[in-house]
Amino acid sequence: MLVKDMTPKEHKKRQWRIDNKKRRERQKTLQNVLINTPASTPPPSSPRPLPLSPRSNSLTPASSVAPSRGRKQLRRDRSRLYRQNIQLQDQTQELLRKVQ
Repeated sequence: MLVKDMTPKEHKKRQWRIDNKKRRERQKTLQNVLINTPASTPPPSSPRPLPLSPRSNSLTPASSVAPSRGRKQLRRDRSRLYRQNIQLQDQTQELLRKVQ
């Protein structure tokens, strides 16, 4: 089947398969690196040790890829429901002012 003949749903499924395959390969290579890496040696007795990044506590990479997957969270003020809710609150405030 040609790519141009696919439906949008089939395109999404194909892209999902490709992304999933890449994710599994990355996970497998990272796992192999973690397994095949020898234990850490003590740092050399140099006058100035190399600084680590503030987030990392070790020199080995993290094996979790959970943050890279999933739907990104949108800001609340971007959602339609939130905007409608704000409008309705403003309307109720105006009506309360008119009543008083």
